[in-house]
Amino acid sequence: MTPRSILTDRGEPASRTEPSFNDIIEADERSASQSAVIYGYLALFPAKTAAVKTYEHFCRYAHSLPSYMRNKSRILALLEKFVLWAICIRRKPLEQFAAADLRNFSAFCADPPEPWVGTRKARFINEGSERHCEDWKPFVRSITMPELGYVINRFFKFLSPELGMQPRLSSSDLFRPPQAPFIDHDDSQALEYLRYLTNLAPSTKVSERSLFVFSVCYYLRLSFKEWRSERSHFSMACFTSIASSDPRFIMRGHLRDYHISVPQALVVANRHRVPPRLRLPAAGAS
Repeated sequence: MTPRSILTDRGEPASRTEPSFNDIIEADERSASQSAVIYGYLALFPAKTAAVKTYEHFCRYAHSLPSYMRNKSRILALLEKFVLWAICIRRKPLEQFAAADLRNFSAFCADPPEPWVGTRKARFINEGSERHCEDWKPFVRSITMPELGYVINRFFKFLSPELGMQPRLSSSDLFRPPQAPFIDHDDSQALEYLRYLTNLAPSTKVSERSLFVFSVCYYLRLSFKEWRSERSHFSMACFTSIASSDPRFIMRGHLRDYHISVPQALVVANRHRVPPRLRLPAAGAS
């Protein structure tokens, strides 16, 4: 089966609820029509695929996410790819999924086939009636970020009481090795920059934030995008036992829980910084 959008143009799951008689808002009418198109598409799959049931699992999880969650639309877009892969490629109910299936999906995302990849297009076309846009594709590019694994794990954790099982990707599946090994020259340049920042006079908020972003992202091997989405959860308390023989960075985030060994170079950076001066901006602040 060819993959088609299973989210409306508003990025929301389809609804079986018919619009009320007095509901004349065009956007809602379009969403209702697109929902009908989505369920019509799912009805084309063989019963053994359990396409509708898989989709309804997805819808329940989507509705469980709070509306104020900043990355909700991104989570749904990632899960949309998984659901389409599950019904179009794997073609079996979620109850039969195992960790090996999740690893296969991760590999699929790293190198999606050509029919699944394209430029950004509208999900639907309205030419008197709603229909899927045939030019829409699930992928714009390959996906290799660990975030995808965290999203899938939390999806199955939510469904585990109903499914009676919880396949999950392990830590070794989630964390990719660096593209190139760190070398002594990298460390020396990093430490030189950290010392430059810490010796700025006066130590401004900007330099403290720069120090945090550079040192934590570099040494804990976090992407800046991931740090930005999780920064509201950060405090200096996340660095436990910084003076011990086994310092750790521990934080509960939106997409995953962090429990990372702190490298010695980052310990040095923490000793240079005066913790009370670090105040991260609130979400949405400039």
